[in-house]
Amino acid sequence: MKTFMFALLVGVVSQFTHADSGTRKIRPHDQNSLKEISLDVRDTHYDSAKRRHYLQFVQTKMSEKLSSDLKIKPQGLNAHFMGNAEAMKLLWTSPWIELQTEFYVTLHQEALNEKWKVMNQKRKFTDYGKNLTDSMMVHLGNYVPTKEGRHYNRWQNISVAKNGKSQNVRLPFFLMSSKVQDLIKIDAHAAYESLFPKVENESSLNPSLSTFLKNTRVKEREDLQELAEVVQLNHRIYLRAVANAAKTVASVYYLTGEYSLTQTQNKVSSFIDQYCEGCSNKDREDYEAAAVTFVQNRKKEMRVYNGGRDIVSSFCMDLQTNGYRWAEEEQKPKLDPRYEVYTAVRDNTYVDMSHVRAQMMSIRLNALRKAVYNHDLGVLFLTNKLSLMSKTNTEVYGTVLGCKPETLAADASRVKGAIEEARQNVETYLKRVNEKLRGSTFSMKYAKDALEYFTQTNVSATAEAVMTFPQGMNHVMSAVLELDKDVKRRKRIDKAVAWGGVVIGVALVVSGIGAPEGVAVLLTVASMTKGAISGVYHLARSQQEKKFHKELSIARAGLGTSFYLDGNLSQHYSEYRDLRTQYLVDFAGAIYSFGKIHYAAISKVGGDVPKAHGLIKGTMQKCKVVGKDMTQEEITGAILGAVAR
Repeated sequence: MKTFMFALLVGVVSQFTHADSGTRKIRPHDQNSLKEISLDVRDTHYDSAKRRHYLQFVQTKMSEKLSSDLKIKPQGLNAHFMGNAEAMKLLWTSPWIELQTEFYVTLHQEALNEKWKVMNQKRKFTDYGKNLTDSMMVHLGNYVPTKEGRHYNRWQNISVAKNGKSQNVRLPFFLMSSKVQDLIKIDAHAAYESLFPKVENESSLNPSLSTFLKNTRVKEREDLQELAEVVQLNHRIYLRAVANAAKTVASVYYLTGEYSLTQTQNKVSSFIDQYCEGCSNKDREDYEAAAVTFVQNRKKEMRVYNGGRDIVSSFCMDLQTNGYRWAEEEQKPKLDPRYEVYTAVRDNTYVDMSHVRAQMMSIRLNALRKAVYNHDLGVLFLTNKLSLMSKTNTEVYGTVLGCKPETLAADASRVKGAIEEARQNVETYLKRVNEKLRGSTFSMKYAKDALEYFTQTNVSATAEAVMTFPQGMNHVMSAVLELDKDVKRRKRIDKAVAWGGVVIGVALVVSGIGAPEGVAVLLTVASMTKGAISGVYHLARSQQEKKFHKELSIARAGLGTSFYLDGNLSQHYSEYRDLRTQYLVDFAGAIYSFGKIHYAAISKVGGDVPKAHGLIKGTMQKCKVVGKDMTQEEITGAILGAVAR
């Protein structure tokens, strides 16, 4: 069969150009393949032009697929929905709802990016503001709401005259224009009256409309609309913060090996019951299930730890690999009473102590920073229990881990304390957020203050909330602007996120332990990074390369090729993602199939990645020409057979 497929691929192309070839089609896209494309192009590897190109492709195919499912011509879809309110039910069923969720999240990511670019044209932002926004984009690049059972459907309310009466109907948002650029530009809007829950479902953090109107001091409709939007946005961010905090709680219990999965689930359930004010029973169940699923999936990707001693050994190895210098390993200068300088031990050379300290601290902190970024549990270094602090508790200058056989027991105890501190920090954060939200529900000033606090301390939850409440985008961008331009306003919140310092330590990584974008923002605002170059985007690329590094290692297994000498991971990663997405676009294939193709190509060319990618690209082009009457399975088999031959 493989021989036949290969012969088919390399045969004379002209023989397939007979009269009826125009009627043959490659298997059409289904909702799952379109969903995978939406997920792929959310990656920050793609620039706006590429992402919009693929978004346009997905939108067009969604319309074609819906037309086929309803057996209606594409130009008649809107008329069908206007005359048949029940038609919307189809879009709430699986797999349509999963596709829409991922399509709209990607669309909103691009809309947020568009608003950010417009703001940048009007004023120059500092690294601080750029870091906040970049971190949102990075988080969204990795965010898959459907994995948590989160679904989102967007529509446009249209008023039509029917039998002399005005009637409101819903139209699927992706049908509002055939151009994805138009969809990006359409600002979401819902009248404030429709944003609040019914009286029986209200809570102190999410009041009903009547409670809101009775207590707010603003009276103009425009002001009421703005306040209602910010209040609702804050509430949605709060819910995402709780859901994500549950992941962190699950992580510090389960991924560290401290508790079993059942014990962890009980801890998470108790945590959600205590801190998820205003959550429905379904919310609680969903957040618990998402947290457990999250840690189960994470554990498959990382080393398995058996408690504190195992973590210590791993931490110490990582620190040593990154060149960390313990105090006793440093050259110890002695004080010469004749001079206010230090004399080096070996050659009596006079050395300025400030230079010695600066150099040693730079070595330590660079090594520690790498450990925080790269280690599976590196975020635990961002706790007081593992930090060496200055006398004023404002500067971190190292880790308390001794990393010697004689300090192992004490180090394990410190790690256990860090795990408990991480949990307490998350709880402290949610208590603080609760306090802020209670005092901000009816005040424009305090509602905006709460949003700024969220934007700075929890970019993950903020980005996630905006994806399902797109009319909150302008408010989030305004919060970034205020924090960037007003240093006093920024410093007021910095105290809450200072590493080692003061309040919450790991609050920025409540999307789960080790979330790189949260770590990056935390290290940017912390004293440790004074003078360091910020930029979450570059961190994202290094994380992408790290993941691709593992994939290539698997693909090259047994080839005897020195993988670690390859210095072009960034370029390889870009080529790989482009080929992977193009494979989905051209053949509506499954992701796992491309993985097999990639491994086969790497093996065929002895580990030469550029050659392998060129081989895949050429084979896909041939298959597009000759494979129009082949099934998906046959196409995958043909490409796989060709690259492995």
